[in-house]
Amino acid sequence: MTIKNRLIKFAKLQEIPIARFERACGMSNGYMNSIRKSPGVEKLDNILRAYPYLNRDWLLTGDGEMIISNAKKKKRKKRPGSRKISQQTQR
Repeated sequence: MTIKNRLIKFAKLQEIPIARFERACGMSNGYMNSIRKSPGVEKLDNILRAYPYLNRDWLLTGDGEMIISNAKKKKRKKRPGSRKISQQTQR
């Protein structure tokens, strides 16, 4: 399963229309249909900031659970020096 497939699965299970998902992540309308396997690093960063409960490891590799548990979310927020891709932002 590709990152694109996992993103579509996430949106479907969360009952998020793809157009709304794209807008929330700063993507243009139809972007999801245009990617072949994986969006670029900047888009992945935007996705993880828009949906901080989406498990980065699951998204990138398919390993683990799709959704981060509350305990892991708190740890993820507090981790100093973490990369931009794991920081939380406004919705």
